[in-house]
Amino acid sequence: MYTNEELVVLLSNQKKRKEFVRNYKTWGVWFVQPELNLTYYKYVLPNTTRLVVTEHLREACLGEKTPDGSGMIVCNNFYLQHTIGFDPAMPAAMCRFEDYLRGIKGDIEKELKNERSK
Repeated sequence: MYTNEELVVLLSNQKKRKEFVRNYKTWGVWFVQPELNLTYYKYVLPNTTRLVVTEHLREACLGEKTPDGSGMIVCNNFYLQHTIGFDPAMPAAMCRFEDYLRGIKGDIEKELKNERSK
């Protein structure tokens, strides 16, 4: 988990927000479903919203190239979870993650400013 000060820096511009989401493995594994080759990564924001990224492997289709030559492709789904519980039927696009993070950055900055003025 990052401090609020660190989050403000990590979310300070579009490039950094994309990098924060792309580096989802640094958030830590939430849980693994080995039978499905499925791993869940989770980050809980200060407002308790959870960012969840699922990662699963699938075999490459005919003619599809894999970077490492393994024949397996890594696939992701992205989820914004505002409530308790996880709803796998509601994935979000990465751009929705980035838009949400832009908004939350402003909220975190306001909270930090209020804390400093006390």
